Amino acid sequence: MLEQQERREQKHSSASRQVCLVGMSRSYKQSDEAEFEQRRGCYIRSRQTSAGAAVQSSGVGKNRDCCHGSTDCEGTSGTTWEGGFRPRSSVEAVRNCAALPRDFVDGIVLKVADTLLGMSEGTPLGAWNKGGSLSVREVAALLQQETLQLLKKECGGLQTLLKNNHQVFKVEGGTVYIRDWRDRTESRRRPAVPGALKTRLCWFHAHHPQGCPLQEQNCCFAHGADDLRPSTRPLKKLKNF
Repeated sequence: MLEQQERREQKHSSASRQVCLVGMSRSYKQSDEAEFEQRRGCYIRSRQTSAGAAVQSSGVGKNRDCCHGSTDCEGTSGTTWEGGFRPRSSVEAVRNCAALPRDFVDGIVLKVADTLLGMSEGTPLGAWNKGGSLSVREVAALLQQETLQLLKKECGGLQTLLKNNHQVFKVEGGTVYIRDWRDRTESRRRPAVPGALKTRLCWFHAHHPQGCPLQEQNCCFAHGADDLRPSTRPLKKLKNF
């Protein structure tokens, strides 16, 4: 905030309008971070009012020298912010189901897949079982309340978990299906990422009663430990602010 180049990102929703100030670069040395963090905290405290006060313009541009040379900002002029305002933590918790324990996720995947595969009425004898379909609401009814409560703490909840496991499931219009990798549209929609081919085990080869519908050489995933390859996928570059 202070001593940083700033840009505003406005989020619109039907219920509220929020403004987020995002620092794009520093104009001070990294070694001075503690001092400027104290200034930012002081700047925020000077504009907090009692709970329930109306939110007004922050007046950042008019008070860029707030707290310079002093930690006492009680008399700082300018407009106020809502009393419940809290600055975002410097470390944002991952809440996209990616941080959940692997055995917890695997248990849900196996339970949902087994239920879908059990809905195999109409599948010709000897044909690979693609299973049936369930709405996300019906999938939720399969799980215990403790499991659902834990998923509710994650952004997107159950549906995000199912979509994250796209090797196994296809989620379209709120309906969950077993993914059939023989469908050519799947390979066009999800082409193999360079360096990621056969770096993960094939779920169908390990868990489907009839195995994977694809031959080993045609599957993007490894059919057993002997088929695994080391990943050569480049790491994502982190942006330093």
